[in-house]
Amino acid sequence: GVAVPVAVNFFPPLVGDVGLPSRIFDALARHDLPGDSLIIEITEDLLLDNIDRTRNVLEALRERNIHIALDDFGSGYSALTYLRKLPIDEVKVDHDLIGHVLTDPRADAIVRAVVDLARVLNVRTVAEGVENAEIAAYLRDCGCEVAQGIYYSAPVTADVIINLIAAPAAW
Repeated sequence: GVAVPVAVNFFPPLVGDVGLPSRIFDALARHDLPGDSLIIEITEDLLLDNIDRTRNVLEALRERNIHIALDDFGSGYSALTYLRKLPIDEVKVDHDLIGHVLTDPRADAIVRAVVDLARVLNVRTVAEGVENAEIAAYLRDCGCEVAQGIYYSAPVTADVIINLIAAPAAW
């Protein structure tokens, strides 16, 4: 009863399965959920078997308002190709880069470049692994749109999330 999108990590070769969209659509229909309640996350550190077939699968998902996220951005080698060839809605910048932005000029430069590139591509940026107020402020200043990590909350159960959403003043 609470409208909160859920992100689900998918093994990249599975995303190339042309039958995947219909299985996902059926599951959403069974639970009476809209497409925009789901974010499919694929990691960039694993190579896709067939990028054209994968693009077709992801485009079919996006036609139903399911969002596509490129997870762990900056941890692998194929990310820029994925950004060019796949319909990506969101880039999740890997926690290893985020954790070093204040102490490593190269991490700082990479994160700023990723945020700027995402903005030009009309892709939302999500910073993973934000651990303190200084990094959170840095990300706001960079223009990163979403951040997640223990600075905001330790992992909690679904019941706790529902209570937090129901009473945001308690945050």
